[in-house]
Amino acid sequence: MFKNIRLQNLAREGFWIIIGQLFTIFGSLYFIKIITTKLEPSLFGSVSLLLSVSTFFSQVLYGGVGSGVARFFSVAEIKMDLLGYFEKSKQIVFKTSMFLFGFGVLAVLLLLIFGYGNIVLLTVYIIFITVLNGIISVLNNFQNSARQRAIVALHNGLGVILKIILALFLFSLFGANETNLLGAIFLSSVIVLISQLIFLRNRWKNKISIVGSTQSNYNWSSQIWAYAFSVILWSSFMALHQLSDKWALEYYNSLKDVGVYTVLFQLGYTPTLLIMTNILAFLSPIMYQRAGDGKDLIKNKYVDSILTRLVWLTFLFSIIGFLIAYFLHREILTLIVSNSYLEYSYLLPFFVLSAGIFSAGQILNLKMESKIQVKEMVFIKISTSICAICSNFLLSAFYGINGVLASLFIYSLTFFGGMLFVSKK
Repeated sequence: MFKNIRLQNLAREGFWIIIGQLFTIFGSLYFIKIITTKLEPSLFGSVSLLLSVSTFFSQVLYGGVGSGVARFFSVAEIKMDLLGYFEKSKQIVFKTSMFLFGFGVLAVLLLLIFGYGNIVLLTVYIIFITVLNGIISVLNNFQNSARQRAIVALHNGLGVILKIILALFLFSLFGANETNLLGAIFLSSVIVLISQLIFLRNRWKNKISIVGSTQSNYNWSSQIWAYAFSVILWSSFMALHQLSDKWALEYYNSLKDVGVYTVLFQLGYTPTLLIMTNILAFLSPIMYQRAGDGKDLIKNKYVDSILTRLVWLTFLFSIIGFLIAYFLHREILTLIVSNSYLEYSYLLPFFVLSAGIFSAGQILNLKMESKIQVKEMVFIKISTSICAICSNFLLSAFYGINGVLASLFIYSLTFFGGMLFVSKK
């Protein structure tokens, strides 16, 4: 009886993960279609560069904080101290946001001093988008750790739908340009964050106050920060790597090449990564609960066996995705983007394969996180990222988009190999 109930709960959670994933993937593809239809590749390239800066800070700071918050939720539940854990988590997110706002104010002042007032509005948009999306990502991590899958799916889908509606609305009123596109993204983030906070208050206020009504005896701040610091350390280099491909193309080639590369990346690499991200989002709280504090060898072996099988399945589906994209790459791009991108469609399958190999490495990452062995991954993640940054600039200078794609493929292979070595060791 208990087993049937557990399977029903897992099926329900899986259903919401799939719903959120479908909304995110198809909504993102439609959003790309709108943007590439309304904006020239060079304009889309400039927006991609700006958003890459936002992604960098969001991934580095909030990604690390969100990982720490997510990992220690199950530990706080076991120790019956959700209240202390929740209060310290809020303080960490607040301090992170204030740091980013302070950094943003400094950036705006420097732009005004050095005569770049024409991009101040775009910079302000980027600052607010970074902070808002960062807080949203931490709240998603928290809700996912609590296995509130429907809420996460709702807000993922809501964010994509709002971006589409608001972009079309602003484009129709004020024209299609970078400012209005960033304005649409900013407004959608505001609405999603408000909704997140409402759900958080309604769903968790009473539960958290009950589960942990006494003063906390656990130093959650130091534990979360210690965990987050390792993630922030390697994330900074991984995010620089993700920045470097577009900036290398812009430096050695053109904004048009940046726009084309971004479209191919979002059509081939991002959907594959989104699928795996959602699978790992489904599995991570389950694996964390199974592993507990990461010190039980029997529990760790169970987690290892599940995730090892998932690695092999990931490779299988990556090959299938590669073959589909190889034979249908032109048809896929014809359905989604304008004809100006079609001459590069032959590159699409290699983006899919690169994403699959990288995703297999991310599964091994979850294996290490479940055992709270994050420090062991720092060297591999930093060294592979540094090598990838260098190869992005080197290969971009000689081979353009083809070179950056080759660099991405090499990085995916070395990242997986490094994570395999660390996880086995």
